Amino acid sequence: MNAYICKEMKTIYAIPGLGTTGKLFEFMRIANCEVKILQWPQPESGMTLEQYAKLFVQQIDTSKPFSLLGVSFGGMICSELSHVLNAEKVILISSCKNKTELPWIIRFQKYIPMYKWFSENLLRRFAFNSRWILGFEKEYKAAFEEMINAMPKNYVSLSIGMIVNWTNTKMPRNCIHIQGKKDNLLLYKNVKADYSIENGGHAMIIYQAKEMNELLRELREHETLPEGQIISISIICFGLINPVTPSLRDTSFKKEDKTKEQELPLAAGAAAAEAATAKATKAAT
Repeated sequence: MNAYICKEMKTIYAIPGLGTTGKLFEFMRIANCEVKILQWPQPESGMTLEQYAKLFVQQIDTSKPFSLLGVSFGGMICSELSHVLNAEKVILISSCKNKTELPWIIRFQKYIPMYKWFSENLLRRFAFNSRWILGFEKEYKAAFEEMINAMPKNYVSLSIGMIVNWTNTKMPRNCIHIQGKKDNLLLYKNVKADYSIENGGHAMIIYQAKEMNELLRELREHETLPEGQIISISIICFGLINPVTPSLRDTSFKKEDKTKEQELPLAAGAAAAEAATAKATKAAT
């Protein structure tokens, strides 16, 4: 899948994840692109994900070129929007392109909807207490609680209902999918990502922000990265929460190439056989 980021100044409309706000993108920097954060519309009872996605359309200026960027639930919404809007690029981060990439723990609730056993307040409290699954460290506790409390009425329960009842199996158009290999919610093994973040969790938009920015910069400058190229970066994340305490993180991102990964053992085996033959020939002489 060809993936690139615009070289000239363009607009990117960004949608955060379930239970979060535009604060999620505070460390995101995409050169030559203006990022506009979309606001959460009030969902209605019984609304499907496809129907809810269409409520975002009125916030998007479609008269000039634009791209979409979504994290987690926001990425699912962007996937749906790709079928009704002519976005130049649809960037999904820590997300799923359609229902087939959802983990079983979410999909099975279509048949046993356990989330309906709990009130909205309990679901919000559960989401807050499960922040470690999402990858939010304790320093982000207050900010995460503030974002959850800022959600519209009945937002969590209705959003969960839309996700577990998602019916879309189509691939989004013009999609770039970036997934962390240590995502504990939307598992890396379940998705077919274009690029992977080696140490990225579900909240890598915050904790691997500099690496994400570097990946997007590389894509913008080179339009497409060579197949299977690994670009390693040693980055210093200066104070995500506390700017006085720097944290050194050695991480890398990779363009996924499933075909080459499968061919690698065969190539290694052929090389080993060739080396063994050469050694035997030398010994005979």
